Amino acid sequence: MATDSVGRVIDGRYRLVSRLAQGGMGVTYRAWDLRAGCPVVIKTPKVPKDDIDGTKAQQLANRFVREIESMRALAHEHIVPITDSGEDSSLPYVAMRFLPGGSLADHRRSRESGGFEPVPAGQLQFWLMGIAEALDFIHSRGVVHRDVKPANVFFDGFWHGFLGDFGIAKVVDESGGLEKGETLTGTQFAVGTPEYMAPELLTPRAKPDGRADQYALAISVYEMLAGKRPFTGESMHIVVEHATLPVPPLDRRALRLPASLAAAVERALSKKPDERFESCMAFARAALADVRPQPNEPGVVRLLCPGCRRILKMPVSAGGRTGTCPRCKTGVEVAADLSALWETSEAGVVAEEQQAASATPLEFRPASGSSTAIPKLPEGAAEQAAGIGEEGDGRRRSSGLSLGAWAVAFGVALMVMLVSAGVGFGGASWWWSSSHTQELAALNAEVDQQWREHASTVAAAEQSQADAVAAVLAKSQATIEEIEQDLAGELAAATEARDAAEAKTQQFDQQIAAARAERDRLAEELDELNPPEAFTNSIGMQLKLIPAGTFSMGSANGDSDEGPVHEVTITKPYYLGVYEVTNAQWQAVMGDVPSEWKDADRPVESVSWDKAAAFCEALSALPAERQAGRVYRLPTEAEWEYACRAGTTTAYSFGDDESLLGDFAWFGANAGGSTHPVGQKKPNGWGLYDMQGNVWEWCSDRYGDYAAAAATDPQGPAQGSYRVLRGGSWDSSARRCRSADRFRFDPSYRYSYYGFRLALSPSGAGSPEAGE
Repeated sequence: MATDSVGRVIDGRYRLVSRLAQGGMGVTYRAWDLRAGCPVVIKTPKVPKDDIDGTKAQQLANRFVREIESMRALAHEHIVPITDSGEDSSLPYVAMRFLPGGSLADHRRSRESGGFEPVPAGQLQFWLMGIAEALDFIHSRGVVHRDVKPANVFFDGFWHGFLGDFGIAKVVDESGGLEKGETLTGTQFAVGTPEYMAPELLTPRAKPDGRADQYALAISVYEMLAGKRPFTGESMHIVVEHATLPVPPLDRRALRLPASLAAAVERALSKKPDERFESCMAFARAALADVRPQPNEPGVVRLLCPGCRRILKMPVSAGGRTGTCPRCKTGVEVAADLSALWETSEAGVVAEEQQAASATPLEFRPASGSSTAIPKLPEGAAEQAAGIGEEGDGRRRSSGLSLGAWAVAFGVALMVMLVSAGVGFGGASWWWSSSHTQELAALNAEVDQQWREHASTVAAAEQSQADAVAAVLAKSQATIEEIEQDLAGELAAATEARDAAEAKTQQFDQQIAAARAERDRLAEELDELNPPEAFTNSIGMQLKLIPAGTFSMGSANGDSDEGPVHEVTITKPYYLGVYEVTNAQWQAVMGDVPSEWKDADRPVESVSWDKAAAFCEALSALPAERQAGRVYRLPTEAEWEYACRAGTTTAYSFGDDESLLGDFAWFGANAGGSTHPVGQKKPNGWGLYDMQGNVWEWCSDRYGDYAAAAATDPQGPAQGSYRVLRGGSWDSSARRCRSADRFRFDPSYRYSYYGFRLALSPSGAGSPEAGE
């Protein structure tokens, strides 16, 4: 379609805004649906410039119709949908959903040094599973896409992926009602993009299946994560490298990837199809098994600038507003339903088109004879089908006169000669004048002479033709031998390169192993230096990081065992449970509920010190916790009081006013004779709940008197019969709930007043040792 088609209206409904792409078979436009008031993509057949009588245009139109009918059989939620189709000026068109988020290729950012910036592995979660599902669906219908690449994966504004451009897809069996052995565009040539083509597509008379698309899908994953494709350069070299050389391992080009992801890509890129995954979904699951999802931003939409094709991020509240692209300064308007960005000038042109009484239709050059029409889709219907691509027609016409043509020419010449001599044809007999007998004899002799001359000419022509054919065959044979020699040289060079690569593999493996070990060591050090501020473990228990620090432990205004007040330093951060251990958490680990009040969200009670220590060991032994390297314990008495005070020096974590205790604790004055669900009262200054009241909490220390001297990470006395409890309970007085108050009891005894909360030292920070 000509460039001046932009701005014109198809079928009285679709105004062409800009040309998106042009291939050998068709042209794709960004268009505006004047009836629905939304953007669409329009595709029409490409009219050949040398089509004098319209024959080629008719063939392309017929093929285009077959494409549309074929693709309607491939409706899927992750395939670009067809929304309408019809005919304008005797040529067909198809309307497809406009996807404003651009293609996967548009989401890459180029590096100044070449290639692209690698994207985080977590972004695979947004598109890989959906595209793999779409590919398996078309494979189940007997179709191989054959052109899977980032440029053919499209997004709406909310990271939903769609597979598009089926222009060179090929049907490999009879499922789906399509003709076996035909490409959807009717060509039999092996086509595709060399950088993504599986080795089997390069083999003559190959019969590829869906695993060829799996190979291309893995190349696309490789490219996005590594920032470049495995093989680059000239097309011929890329083809040879795909067929002969091993793909450079992904984890050599992209560090800090899960090993399972690199292994899945390596398997999907196997040279032999039988060594790949049984389906694209199996590949996607294996690749994403250990990939941490990148959190989506529900309040953000990503739309493609119509000017510079940059992906613009904006809040969903931008719908219906106008703005300017920060890169190309194009004025743009955001659709109210966030379905597209378009240049602000487009809205004015659309308004003019809607006000016009009639629109100038597109001018096509229809083929002679009957035209091909596509029935109009029902109003409002949106059939789900894929986009359609195109390929060129490689046929050529031969020229020159054959031997039969020479015979016809001779027959016509002979007839003219006979008529000129007065010879006539009437009924079933010949007639002539006797006076012409001698002339006829002479004429016969002349005809015989001309026949002999013609026979000689034909023989010479046949000999010349044979000589020419022989010369062409000889030249072709020489060319073939030259090509074979060049190919042999290429293959030899490729084989030499492969051998050299294999020779270096051991050296590289050692370097990579050392790099991985160093990477893991640095990652562990980083985790140790920067532990998370909080986390939730495998049974739903929330723990908060308590920073290291120094505080004054004990009280001069309490019982005698609370003094003397002395300085204590906690040298390393540690985790402490945000809540007391609940009945539900105890049951998940130990299998029973020992409490008098058994509601799931109440603190577990009637637990002895021995049982609390056993719970710590059992929780630490759970597979998920063991894999994370977590070893749980009871807090030391110093850790408990330090966390309870939360930086205060007053009687309670909230101050000295005893009348405020009811806002922070369940105790004898307000508990009503029982425990209560954890977390119902206010937390202390560090976000810890029920540090005062509800249940007494076991500590790891044996009970003993304080020393007056300053202490660092005290663990309690080495000997003693009792263990320490802290915090007061549902039956305690307000005085027993003070931050410094202490209580002790036999570690084997259990009462409805006694519970606990857990502590945990970050990896490498060390943990206090409880006395025997």
